[in-house]
Amino acid sequence: MTNDAKACHYVMTLFRSGLLIVLAAGFVLGACAMNPATGKNDFVLMSEKDEIELGSEAHAQIVRQFGGAYEDPALQDYARRVGERIAANSHRKELSYHFTVLDSSEVNAFALPGGYIYITRGLLAYLNSEAELAAVLGHEIGHVTARHSVRQISGTRAAQIGYTIGSVLLPELGNQIGQGLFNVLGGAITSGYGREHELEADRLGAGYLARSGYDPRAMLKVLEVLKNQEVYERQLATEGGRQPKIYHGVFASHPSSDKRLQEAVAYAEQDSNAAPEETHELEDYPAYLDGLVYGDSERAGVVRGEVFYHADLGIGFTLPAQWSSENFPERLVLQSPTRDAVLQVSVEGIEEGQAPREFVRSRNRSRTVQREDVLELAGLETYSAIIEGGTATTPRPERASVIYHQALAYLFVGVGKNREAFERYDADFVAVARSFHPLSETEQGLAAALRIRLLRVDGDLDFAGLAQQSPLAAHPEEQLRLLNQLYPDGVPAPGSLLKIIQ
Repeated sequence: MTNDAKACHYVMTLFRSGLLIVLAAGFVLGACAMNPATGKNDFVLMSEKDEIELGSEAHAQIVRQFGGAYEDPALQDYARRVGERIAANSHRKELSYHFTVLDSSEVNAFALPGGYIYITRGLLAYLNSEAELAAVLGHEIGHVTARHSVRQISGTRAAQIGYTIGSVLLPELGNQIGQGLFNVLGGAITSGYGREHELEADRLGAGYLARSGYDPRAMLKVLEVLKNQEVYERQLATEGGRQPKIYHGVFASHPSSDKRLQEAVAYAEQDSNAAPEETHELEDYPAYLDGLVYGDSERAGVVRGEVFYHADLGIGFTLPAQWSSENFPERLVLQSPTRDAVLQVSVEGIEEGQAPREFVRSRNRSRTVQREDVLELAGLETYSAIIEGGTATTPRPERASVIYHQALAYLFVGVGKNREAFERYDADFVAVARSFHPLSETEQGLAAALRIRLLRVDGDLDFAGLAQQSPLAAHPEEQLRLLNQLYPDGVPAPGSLLKIIQ
């Protein structure tokens, strides 16, 4: 008996015993619904209407969290058309699907309940064909048609069924449950739904590809690309002393040796007979990548060497030597080489008449200011202080510096793992703030984002030489090979198009 079947049996037993008499019979019976994609009974505590509403509510938050929608109407429309073609051949084609390309360098794609599907420009860069794009979207459509997120949320609710029943009788508990549902969705976005559901999404997606006139083996190709990306990402994470960011659809083994995955795609190829007689004409996928932003975007700011530049804000500052950086839409986080200190940089609006000193103190009213320092920057209002943080037994001071520039407040907050670490790095915290400056004309060019360009291969190609000419700072040859699906040592065919970075 599957977990869903066991859950259905458990709920029906409770209902018959009278323990769930407070709930309507329709609610209990609706908890065991047939899955349109699998034909099996699933344990779900959410109607399709609720599922759609949850996806709609989370959409704006997701787009904001990932840096917004990528500003390229043609690319957005292309992804939408490919996605809708796949969705029209899915088990839930009556749903209104929404496809969004996110302005994020992360290699990721995911789905929310109700047909909200996302792919990052970071993942698009590593694909080479429309069929591969269709494979990614088909996989995510598979999650929607099989209602994986709904089943996961229902499982979470069932584990706390008393609390769930209470929320029906006491509506004020609804917000707490809602937050729990968003936590479930967040976990699925970062780590997926587990091997069984990921394999099921691949099987369903491959079938949808075949029915839509695409080669279902594109699913295997995409997973091979992502597996190579995973190998490279783990190398970078080891070098940087951090956790790797892995696309959640990748299996532990290589796709070429994953028997169950191979069987799923082979089974899907049988659906090729259901493909329309007149298949659509494939568009020139690489043409949509020409000019695609690679890495950090100008909207979020870019790091060149040890300097952070932000073209839209017109500012820059120097990072401490050998510190790692992670650029989020709303903040820049710097970490020391030994991972025992962090400096976060953010920007906020300024209340009318509020001086820099009050700006910092208003955010730390319950904490003691240990020391105030002078932070001199020509023509700019500034303030810097050491503020006592942590606890009485384990005090952990923080360095807070603020700089006013063009009606915005730039806040630099540095903290060490302990007091000793703070004292070791406090000079670095201050130095970063003191390096803050408006961009010069020369720096405006450095603040521009890197972009993908297409190069026709003419004769033999020296990848090492191409890498030397690249503006990529870290492992340029490996990055170029990954972009062109030639990792680790492939050779491009004469006359083929190659993606380079400029």
